[in-house]
Amino acid sequence: MRQKIITVLCVLISTCFLVPSSYASTGTYAMSFSELISNPFTASLANTVTAADNANAIYINPASLISHNKKQISAQLFKYIENIEYKQFQMIQPYLDGNISLSYTWLSYGDYNQTTWADKDGGESGIISNKGSLLNLSYARLLLNTNFGISAKYYEEVLASYKSKAVTIDLGLQKKIKDNLDVGLSISNVTIQNVSFLNEASSLRKAARLGVQYRPKLLRNKFILLTDYVYLQDKSSFSYAGIIHLHKKLSIRLGSNKLSDLFNLSMGVGINLGTLDMDFSYKNVADFSDVYRIQVGVKF
Repeated sequence: MRQKIITVLCVLISTCFLVPSSYASTGTYAMSFSELISNPFTASLANTVTAADNANAIYINPASLISHNKKQISAQLFKYIENIEYKQFQMIQPYLDGNISLSYTWLSYGDYNQTTWADKDGGESGIISNKGSLLNLSYARLLLNTNFGISAKYYEEVLASYKSKAVTIDLGLQKKIKDNLDVGLSISNVTIQNVSFLNEASSLRKAARLGVQYRPKLLRNKFILLTDYVYLQDKSSFSYAGIIHLHKKLSIRLGSNKLSDLFNLSMGVGINLGTLDMDFSYKNVADFSDVYRIQVGVKF
């Protein structure tokens, strides 16, 4: 049994790090909004959640969904830069000896005045509305003492009068090595259908992650350390995070990564009131407005 688990791990690791990087150079990947799809738990930890035993890590590692054992409905809202708005709705349900999740994410890029080449003075000829969306179906189950998860994702993006779509899958696993040590591995955006705008085809940026979650024995119920190694086709980096449980109903989260020039340090707060969960995250962006996320979930 252990040999089978090791074989699966080796196959996934090989798939992650042999993904060809010649698809596109930096800045040419499609549907960049896909990298904003997350939640306050993940955002506050700088996406360092590959091994986290929390279902909110689903957008990084679908195997984390098995950590949840109740039905849940949650909704999220955050304001990005200026009039860019993000909304998300998610449902989690126990199903077939595992858990299934369905979520819909909607991102508005704002409305802009449309101008034309014919009008040299830059006259307006209407309003342009740009938007992106994601329909995400995930399933996770415990097999051979290992959590396995898969997500099927359907993207749509509208830019002016042009519309495109893409289909990708995410794969992930999590394994408890010791009572206080977990490891996780995930692959994101394995392309099933490429994006196509104006006869130009491109793909979403793939990501491979290897993560560790560690609970120090002296502070096992109070402190959690997390670290991830992230490979993004054109670059790679380590990220680090920590969770401090001040009370069984209150936790503080901190995270840091260097994969983006805009986002480095992040922080957040989680409140668990039994049937009601509230999560908040904050990121300071020097050259833009600060970014806040708020999510409310109800368990039953």
